[in-house]
Amino acid sequence: TDIYDPQRGGNVDLSMLDVLQIFGRAGRPQFDDFGEATLLTTSKALPDYLRKLARAAPIESCLVPRLADALNAEVSAGTVSSIRDADRWLDHTFLAVRLRRNPLAYGCSYDQAQEDPRMGRFRDTLLRQAARKLDEARMCRYDRRSGAVAGTEVGRVGSHYYLRHESVREFNDKLRQHATDADILAVVCGAYEFEQLKPRADEVGELDRLRDSEGACPVRSEKLTALADEPAGKAATLLQAHVSRAPFSAFTLSSDAAYVAKNAARVCRALFEMALRAHWPSLAERLLALAKAVERRLWWFQHPARQVADLEPHVQARRQKFPEEALRQLEAQRLTVERVLDDLNGDAREVGALVRHQKAGPNLVRACRALPNVALDCDVRPITRTVLRVALTLTPTYAWDARLHGLGPEPFWVWVEDAVAERIHHCELALLHPPKRRGGRQEPLTLHFTMAVKEPLPPQFYARAQSDRWVGCASLLEVSTTNLKLPAAAPPHTDLLPLRPLPVAALGDARFEAFYRFSHFNPVQTQVFHALYRTDGNVLVGAPTGSGKTCLAELAIFRLLQNRGDEKLKAVYVAPLKALARERLKDWTPKFGALGLTVLELTGDAAPDARRLKKADVLITTPEKWDGVTRQWKRRDVARAAALMILDEVHLLGEDRGPVLEALVSRSRFMSLKDEQHRACRVVALSTALANAHDLAAWLGLPRGNPAPVARQISPGREHARFT
Repeated sequence: TDIYDPQRGGNVDLSMLDVLQIFGRAGRPQFDDFGEATLLTTSKALPDYLRKLARAAPIESCLVPRLADALNAEVSAGTVSSIRDADRWLDHTFLAVRLRRNPLAYGCSYDQAQEDPRMGRFRDTLLRQAARKLDEARMCRYDRRSGAVAGTEVGRVGSHYYLRHESVREFNDKLRQHATDADILAVVCGAYEFEQLKPRADEVGELDRLRDSEGACPVRSEKLTALADEPAGKAATLLQAHVSRAPFSAFTLSSDAAYVAKNAARVCRALFEMALRAHWPSLAERLLALAKAVERRLWWFQHPARQVADLEPHVQARRQKFPEEALRQLEAQRLTVERVLDDLNGDAREVGALVRHQKAGPNLVRACRALPNVALDCDVRPITRTVLRVALTLTPTYAWDARLHGLGPEPFWVWVEDAVAERIHHCELALLHPPKRRGGRQEPLTLHFTMAVKEPLPPQFYARAQSDRWVGCASLLEVSTTNLKLPAAAPPHTDLLPLRPLPVAALGDARFEAFYRFSHFNPVQTQVFHALYRTDGNVLVGAPTGSGKTCLAELAIFRLLQNRGDEKLKAVYVAPLKALARERLKDWTPKFGALGLTVLELTGDAAPDARRLKKADVLITTPEKWDGVTRQWKRRDVARAAALMILDEVHLLGEDRGPVLEALVSRSRFMSLKDEQHRACRVVALSTALANAHDLAAWLGLPRGNPAPVARQISPGREHARFT
């Protein structure tokens, strides 16, 4: 029963589950009446096996040592957001069941178990300790007073790649932005997953031999030398020997090397995503290179064509097509993929002459053409002085082969970096799909994204495309900003008026005051009250969501109702979505109905007849529907009767519906110029905060500055703002 376990770094007893599985093969119920099994073990392990076999010892939970990692997984998944949620989750685990049955086995004192038989307080203590560990490792944010737990990007990456919180804490302390390859290797091999790999006496000689060989361990530094007698040093040596394909004479080292390689690739991938989220380009590039080197067992300084050679199904065929001498000459002559395909134009004879092996020339050229590479083209356009819109096109330049590339898409990591500030501005994973038909060409992929920058702009950005699976397959494009024309600097924002919240009584009409259950308008509504309720000019309001912009639309409608007299002038509310239009219809129908006014919906789902449209006082419509109505404004009385047009969510002017919104406003202003009898239609535009609000204001014909000057008047026991 004594077996070697690389995860524990030594010989361990065979688990009871494996023993039961083996014993179950003796005496099959459907074939035999009697079965006999023999257990060969040491005298030290025999009592434990007898206890579990004969006495049926209960199975205990092993969740407590890994509780912090399990809690991080639940927080990252969004199922736990507080200690109370975590306690409800823990109550459904096997640990909770065994805690109530055998609390002493989990560190609970006898007195505490007597006072709290349900183990609620002890579970709370365990969860709070786990939350504090995660908070120290920056895997979550834990508020000790309220018990709230919030996940972080580091915690999500750790949960996705099954990292221990002890390892993440070490990474946070040791990993630096400008780390070298040796530093990165020391950090990766210093993970908690390799803590048990202590060098044994019979392994020291072979480990020293591997470290002294530059072919087995090409990455060297004083830091790695200092770690030679520690588990991290042994893991670094075995990892390099694994990538270099060095042979092992000891079985334990071979087993440990396989364990290190399997876990090191996972750790490198996790650190790579952490570097991306930290916006560190050079570190992300090095970590991705190390991860691919471990997975492919190929160093980044070796020729990428070796990967195609490794995919040959038979060893003899590989030796014939890709002789080792030719591959070494390819590396010695520094014949990169670019030199083979561009400088030498893929001439197989010339390549064969340079590598001193004419038969290998055509195979090496085909291998270079099969390596996934892309050509980059970038188009940058400024939206504002600090926001750029980028269109990055990836054009495949390799010959797609199902045997080499598989049937699925080829993943590429794409990011745009600032080399001066050492910062990634945008990053995403692009997927290049295979051709639609056999023998066809792959279609280019264009990525559209925006990225925020700071002034002054750097002289150039660098766009990179790194293959996620293939070593040495990367493209770089320099994007110059010298010819980029930025918009003029935006003028300063409108200063806010020093106003106290205005009471609803300022409306001066009991009918309108009945619309609201609150007593005072909020600060945003107070700022624009005079412009909407006391004037008839166009208004543009940019305010965040939830600031009461619906009330602003109602103030503009109140102004129209006061001044229209006997004319049947209408207010038109243009909502960007049908759902928003229905919501506004449901809200306004009873409110305006109490005033004897009619609210009507005019959308694709509701098309009332001309008689109802003519009688309506407030129309709720969508941009496309109202655009169709106003196109024939000379023949339609409904279009000419619109004296107020409220455009909600006008920031969509720059999106797909932008042309329709722009046409509505332009046509409204055109109608007032062409028809002298037509009353000018007032436009009230509502939006979120805008970067170029003054440009929209100039288009709408608005004056710059505050809507009106303000004088402060103080009365005995009362203070209010009076507009002058």
